[in-house]
Amino acid sequence: MAHADIACHLGGQSWLLAGADQRVGVVRVRGLRLEARAVNDEDRVPGIAELDARDPRVGAWTQARASNPALHDGPIWSVDSAAVEPHSVLEVVLRPDRYWRLALGAREPEVAAVRLLGVKACIVGNDRNSEPHVLIARRAHWVRAYPGQWEICPAGGVDCGPDLLRGERPPAGGTASGLPTAILRTLDREMREELALERADRLMDEQVIAAAFDDHAASLDAIIGATWRGVVDPRRGLCDSSACGPGGAGESEYSDLAWVARDDLPGFVRRHSAAISAVTRAVWLALGWIEEADAGAAKS
Repeated sequence: MAHADIACHLGGQSWLLAGADQRVGVVRVRGLRLEARAVNDEDRVPGIAELDARDPRVGAWTQARASNPALHDGPIWSVDSAAVEPHSVLEVVLRPDRYWRLALGAREPEVAAVRLLGVKACIVGNDRNSEPHVLIARRAHWVRAYPGQWEICPAGGVDCGPDLLRGERPPAGGTASGLPTAILRTLDREMREELALERADRLMDEQVIAAAFDDHAASLDAIIGATWRGVVDPRRGLCDSSACGPGGAGESEYSDLAWVARDDLPGFVRRHSAAISAVTRAVWLALGWIEEADAGAAKS
C-alpha cells in the first residue's frame, strides 16, 4: 500500500518530507486501536525456509543476508488499512506477514505492499534546571533504513500475536496507559536490547501522540511520547551508570546516544538536517518543536 493510499484516510494535520527516496507523513493522534484481520491457511505467508530452494525469492534473500548478516526472518504485523476516527483515535487493521517480504520489498515488486507496524518512542527528560531534553540515537551503518542517521529512540517492529492487540489492564494502585499490550511489550524489548534499560524503571506517562507513515522504511509507526524518570545530565550521556546505553552482547542498532535540549532542536536540525531521519524531523515538526523552514518540509 503506497503512502498516498493510507494518507488519504487521515484527518487533522499532516506533513510530507520529500527526499531522494523517502516520503513521510505524520498526523497527531490521541489514541490507538489495533485489529487483526482473519487469515486462513491459504492466505498464510510462508517463512523463507519453507520456500523451494529454487524459488528466486530465496536467492534474493540469500543475497540480502550476504550484504547484511543481521537480517533474519520472522512473523511481523503488516498494515492493511489505517484511518483516524472521531476523537483522534488511529484505527489500524493488521494482517500477519513475514519479515523476508518486508526486506525484499524494494527488490521484489510483488511484495512491495508490505508495511511494517512499528513503534518509536519520543522520550523527554528534564535536566537539573528543569530544561527539557529529547533523547536521540545514531543508527548503525548496517541497519535496513536510515543507516548512520539520528532518530528518536528506541524503535522497533511490533511483536506479532493476536492476543497482544488488546489494551493493557490497569496495574494495581495505578492507571493503565491505554496502549495495546503489543506496543508496550515492543517498548520493553527495545529498551532492553538497545538501551540496556527497563522501561518501567525509566519511563512514565507513555501515550500515543502521533502516527508516522514512512515510505522509505515501509512502515506505519506509532509515536509514543514518554517522560524520563529522574534528572538527565546531557554531559554524561544517557545516565550516570556504566551499565546504561548500548553495548554488551551482540551489535546494537545504535552507535551513539545523546540528549538534545528541546529549545535547541531548530538549530540542531538546520545544522544537521541530512544526518537526521526524515520521520524524526517530521515528528518534531508535527509537535511544533521545529518550523517548516528548519525541516525542509512542505505542509500537505
